Amino acid sequence: MEFYDALMNHLEMVKTRNLEGFLSTLVQDHRLILILPNGSLLKGYGEVKKFHIDWFSDPAWSMETELMTSVVGSDLAQALLKVDYNDTDEEGKSYTLHYFLSLTFILENGEWRLIMDQNTM
Repeated sequence: MEFYDALMNHLEMVKTRNLEGFLSTLVQDHRLILILPNGSLLKGYGEVKKFHIDWFSDPAWSMETELMTSVVGSDLAQALLKVDYNDTDEEGKSYTLHYFLSLTFILENGEWRLIMDQNTM
């Protein structure tokens, strides 16, 4: 699969809350890193999986992404996206976040897999 196709597949798995499909797009070990918009750091496949199980079970959020740029090497690729994220808080009040999303993938066993996901307000 070409990098762009892998990137679009990864984003679609997030937007549709397809947990199994999403997990298949990740490196599945300690190298996986997720940095949330609030600066929280999750390390390793287990922590990232647990976060997404909880997040994907919440029906209130939606997100739209726009690819700004990407760089693709022989075994490493990076994409920078703009994100519009809509959700509700604990009191049911709607809010929107606008931030940047940097996704880094490595080519592993012939497939592009996410190794780092950084969200920056």
